[in-house]
Amino acid sequence: MTVPNEYTEVEEPFIRQLVGMGWNHLAGDMGVPALSERASFREVLLKNRLRDAMKRINLGDNGKHWIDHARIDQAVGQLDRVTGHHLMEVNKSATELLLTGASVDADPGDDAGRSRTARFIDFDHPERNEVVSRVVGKSEMAHSSGGQQPAAWKAATRRNAPWGRLPRRTSPRRVY
Repeated sequence: MTVPNEYTEVEEPFIRQLVGMGWNHLAGDMGVPALSERASFREVLLKNRLRDAMKRINLGDNGKHWIDHARIDQAVGQLDRVTGHHLMEVNKSATELLLTGASVDADPGDDAGRSRTARFIDFDHPERNEVVSRVVGKSEMAHSSGGQQPAAWKAATRRNAPWGRLPRRTSPRRVY
């Protein structure tokens, strides 16, 4: 008989529920970051999926893509480097950015020099969004100058939670 644990009693049923609702699930691998679609365990975002989704989501009034690789990189960079002094501030900043989008440089020829908003979520056409869950089993601390953790890492880890670090958990994440 298997001893009940957090994975079998909570995570596994939750994953089955999300998959039943149409979510994709990435099981990943505790030792190989590429199997969790990351170049290293320091990465929090699934950047390739995020970039692909931003191409689908950010369409002009004519239904054509207006966003290019440089603007996508600007938006992803803003999300990857959300700031705040405390975890709540970081989470608030990341949530606001996800909900409202990122301001990116304009195309001088098309936008008369005005910035545009690159969206991470398409609320008007939810079928363009991709929803993904993944087991967050390993994250390496990536120090920046001054020994600070990157903001996105703080937002994604449970190390900073008041109840302490849990060994692994399923993190339902929307990839926008």
